[in-house]
Amino acid sequence: MRRFLLHALLFGLLALAGIAGYIWHYRAYVPAPRITNNISLNAKLRMLKQRRGQPIHLLALGSSMTLNNLSSRAVLEAFHDSSYLNMGAWGTDLAQSFELAEDIVPLVRPSVVLMVTNLGDFSANAERYVVDSTRMANYLVKWSEADAYLHARDAGYYLRQMELNAVRMNDAGNYERLVFDPWGGVQLNVPKDRIDQERFDKRPPRLDELSEEQYRALERLAAYLERRHVRFILIQSPYRQGVRSVTVEADVAAHKRRVWTILAAHGHRFDDGTDALWADSLFCDYGHLNAQGAYLFTRHALAE
Repeated sequence: MRRFLLHALLFGLLALAGIAGYIWHYRAYVPAPRITNNISLNAKLRMLKQRRGQPIHLLALGSSMTLNNLSSRAVLEAFHDSSYLNMGAWGTDLAQSFELAEDIVPLVRPSVVLMVTNLGDFSANAERYVVDSTRMANYLVKWSEADAYLHARDAGYYLRQMELNAVRMNDAGNYERLVFDPWGGVQLNVPKDRIDQERFDKRPPRLDELSEEQYRALERLAAYLERRHVRFILIQSPYRQGVRSVTVEADVAAHKRRVWTILAAHGHRFDDGTDALWADSLFCDYGHLNAQGAYLFTRHALAE
């Protein structure tokens, strides 16, 4: 029996040593604490936590349209202000953006909130994550980083995401690129021979596939920022030229009219990036721009 216990202890120590060695090998890719089930948002929350106490006059919220299509360089050039943070994260719709704004704006106290959207952000069919305001507030204000990992224990998640991060952070042509610039932006540069044809050929959702709840959420967000005297600039992201058709143009036009009406009622600004044609060579798929496209689009949208 004693020999069996010694062998069990030895094997246990070897297993722990193996796990420790694995974690040490991938230590540069350990993901942020799992505050939400959105790994890109978790990384942004950690960036915000690290920036606490520093001025953030310009705050960007939204989905991958904000994360990837809003060029940090063009924003800094337009506003002549480097106190900027892009909190855009994969899959964030307008309802989630409103919830995030309620949590983040009082902490950051920005003077301007920027957001880039397209019709997909208003889709009724997309899978979304749940925003736990209490959990986020605890992480940003109360918990240390170590406390956060203790409150978000999930060994399988961290091990899996470490492996994925090793790809996301080293492969510059990956669609899930998660190497942020100093302001939180991620510009995509997927090589032409690696473009996913299914993503490239995707069509925008039809008007009848959009959610009334998302328009109501935009109304709540616009009203909230007006009450807090925060200037809100929403930018309509373009689709590649090869996707545009009579049907798409009609749906986009109807959507823009509705968005403009909501924003104008609260004194906010709507910038239209679809008022120009954008060559397919500037895109990584139907709606995500590459680095050059993001810079040209953002500069165009903020030219006023």
